[in-house]
Amino acid sequence: MPDMMPANPLCFGPMGWQLCLDALPSGVVTLTGTLDTDRSDVSPSNPCLKNQPTSWTNSLQPDACIVVGDKVTVTSLVATGKRPLVIIGGSAIAAVQGITHGSIVGGVIAAAGAIPACYGMWKGIQQETQGTLALSVTAVMASLAIGGALIVLRIISLLR
Repeated sequence: MPDMMPANPLCFGPMGWQLCLDALPSGVVTLTGTLDTDRSDVSPSNPCLKNQPTSWTNSLQPDACIVVGDKVTVTSLVATGKRPLVIIGGSAIAAVQGITHGSIVGGVIAAAGAIPACYGMWKGIQQETQGTLALSVTAVMASLAIGGALIVLRIISLLR
């Protein structure tokens, strides 16, 4: 489920970090082994998008390895390279095992997803709608939990 239910179903993530696609994510992607995020070749072994989405570059985001699929499974992945790894799952992202490095920046970005969710909570309270309020509270908790987990994992990996 996206960070927030966007007005455009082709957009994922909080404002400022939002990534909009030309079509809904499709297919199943499995990330395992080693992934060099600096690769720019177009081959079946390179899951990164060939071109950066316009919404990403217009927001002045860094060149990134963006992996998109309807269902994305991450199993014992070691990502290397200077470019950040961005994973978009249309309906599911499953981290089976082996995510041990985390990211300070990724944690801050994930936690920033709480900002639009707080707005949703405020709207839910104003309109006295249980559904909007419940979804927004869940989005706030998920954003903060994921952000915190990424930061803690990064600190632990630095201490090793």
